[in-house]
Amino acid sequence: HWEKINSSQWQVIRQSREGEPLVEVTEVGQEGPDRLVLVRSRGCQEKERAIHDRFLSRLSEGLERLAKGIAQGRIKDPRKIERRIGRLQERYPGVSRWVHIQLQQQEGGARLHWCVKASSEEEVRQGEGLYLLRTNLLKAPTQEIWENYILLTRIENTFRTLKHDLNLRPIFHQKEDRVEAHLFFSFLAYALMWTLEREHRARGGQLSGRRLLEVLHEIKLGTIGMTTSQGQPLTLERISTPSREQAEILATLHIALPRPYTRLEPVSLTRA
Repeated sequence: HWEKINSSQWQVIRQSREGEPLVEVTEVGQEGPDRLVLVRSRGCQEKERAIHDRFLSRLSEGLERLAKGIAQGRIKDPRKIERRIGRLQERYPGVSRWVHIQLQQQEGGARLHWCVKASSEEEVRQGEGLYLLRTNLLKAPTQEIWENYILLTRIENTFRTLKHDLNLRPIFHQKEDRVEAHLFFSFLAYALMWTLEREHRARGGQLSGRRLLEVLHEIKLGTIGMTTSQGQPLTLERISTPSREQAEILATLHIALPRPYTRLEPVSLTRA
């Protein structure tokens, strides 16, 4: 199976400045009326590998703590041990099948042994960065099929951003001009969020638009109004001190917070 994939004629549709392939596609056959296009992405491979490494490390740490507790005699009941093992496997299902776990009963007490199954890990590692596209576009070039898929994911991500990050839930308007206004402000909010992310990353930042909003949302501006003993209206404006992360983000966006002001209004004199 893997030999057939590796020997396929891959078409490079995106590459780095150094000429290294970033995205490749190949036809792998047809199932019914649909074409099957296999995609190999370096970006997806790096992302999936990082996730697998992180989960495997956390599973290993959990098993090591459990094995230490068993060896020290703090956990003796086999049923409790098995439940602890089961919870770890449920928490990291993607990598738990790589690991062979064995609980042995010995004269000095139970012992937990575990190891990573090289064959299972290798099989999953080979599939990192690979995904399959199914389409009924029989005559479209494979590059066009991939570009349409990427466009679809961007559209879906845009709607997800509008609904969750910007909290622009559907509102049932009854007039056409109100519907148009809602669409306009939704588009404007998304454009501003995208612009913030673009400007932030263009100046060395690494945060997403969602994270930018989360961090900057904590900056508060408040206005306090009071009256002096002489009857003069006094207005105080105060703004929270940015944290280190907030200050770094504001620097990448070239945004300066407004200076808080204090305004004392003169007493208006009127004749009876």
